[in-house]
Amino acid sequence: MSLSRRLYGPGFADWDFSLAGSVTDFLIVLVSIITVIIARTSQEGTANPALRSFIVFGIFLALAFLGGGTTHMYLYILHRNGDTMGFQWGAANSAWMYAWILTSLAGISSASIPEMALDLTYYAETRYAAWIKIGLYSLGSIVTGYEAYLVFSANTGSTGTVNAYFAVAMGLLGLVVVSINICQQGRSNAKNLAAAGAGVYFFSFVFLAFLVPASCKQMGAEREGCPYPEDFNQNAIFHIITMVSVGFLFVAAQQATKDAGFKPL
Repeated sequence: MSLSRRLYGPGFADWDFSLAGSVTDFLIVLVSIITVIIARTSQEGTANPALRSFIVFGIFLALAFLGGGTTHMYLYILHRNGDTMGFQWGAANSAWMYAWILTSLAGISSASIPEMALDLTYYAETRYAAWIKIGLYSLGSIVTGYEAYLVFSANTGSTGTVNAYFAVAMGLLGLVVVSINICQQGRSNAKNLAAAGAGVYFFSFVFLAFLVPASCKQMGAEREGCPYPEDFNQNAIFHIITMVSVGFLFVAAQQATKDAGFKPL
């Protein structure tokens, strides 16, 4: 297997150092930045709250995957040079830990999914929407704080798990909120697209957290039980699915301004 196709190796534990994984990380960053800029421009002169929710989502998602892409690119360079990664602050080749701190911000981006669902459905109908949003971002901040704590305490092997479970929960919550509203009040283009975006976001983390066994992060005989070939890049596929969700959510937020059924505040 060529170097560019390798995902794991000795001295890297179960950390992916593939080039495809880091490149697709950076693609998410690029897509997020472009869509946030367009959404910010579109936001001027409109009271569409879904655009605000998407901007928060896109900014924190871009920061989280910037950290992930920088980390995996650093590991790729280490492996190419024949080095191994350090797992303690101050150890040789441990600079990747600084970038990895940014991945903790994924908790806040995930909290934006059900917020956008509320903006597209019940936002103007319930006085409790503001408190619900505060609760969502409080949970996201707690998850982010915990993930950052794991990095600062050099317990990096446990990072990402809580973020992934939280993303699954928030994606599912967003999908449920929109789906219930569709059943109650009917479909609209914005709500259909938001349901698709939340559903794809939910599936991307289900794929990563539940459909890729731990043995898939090993090599040789230790991969027994993994249903995928050794050069199957689950991280790159996860990133591509995530990019699709960004596209759906962006178009949903844009469509909300034009949607006849949407009543901006």
